[in-house]
Amino acid sequence: MKGANENQYGGYRRWTKREVRLLKSSYALSKGKRIINWLPELKKTRNPIQCSNKAVFLGIRRKQKGGYKNFTEVNKIFTKEELNYLTGIFDGEGYIDVRPQTTSFKIGITNTSENLMKWLSERIKDGKIQRRKLVLNLTGTGYRKQQYEFEIYGMKSCYSFLKAMFPYSIIKKDKIKEALRELNKKLK
Repeated sequence: MKGANENQYGGYRRWTKREVRLLKSSYALSKGKRIINWLPELKKTRNPIQCSNKAVFLGIRRKQKGGYKNFTEVNKIFTKEELNYLTGIFDGEGYIDVRPQTTSFKIGITNTSENLMKWLSERIKDGKIQRRKLVLNLTGTGYRKQQYEFEIYGMKSCYSFLKAMFPYSIIKKDKIKEALRELNKKLK
């Protein structure tokens, strides 16, 4: 059974000018409500995921419900020595996951030290620790050491973290600079 927005070949049909105009006029004003509830005209032809994806593609942002009140300002919690230490760990074992076509930003550090991950999560409240799946070693006779991953989500939190790391970074300086530029665009 085909949906309302599929063509006869199973592909999705293009957005009409009227649909784009409706989305542009209403999307930014929605303030966190479900898309289907505030755009009944689009309900007949589009699903919520298509609406939000199209809005991201068009560069339309919804107003945040609470803003960015609950984020950790990394510069204020760590001393200069701790920032140097953390930047060294981030340069060696960290990653930046920036997806320019969406509003998805994630920063992470992977390590085998559970104490380090706990220390980070106590200081940076916007992150969480995850255990990684155990992996067999190269000989196949046992498992590698347990790995933990500390991830930070949210544009403002990622921006604060990267801004604090930038002056001390050596290896990932270019990636941090690029991510900060992208975050600056999204946060304006």
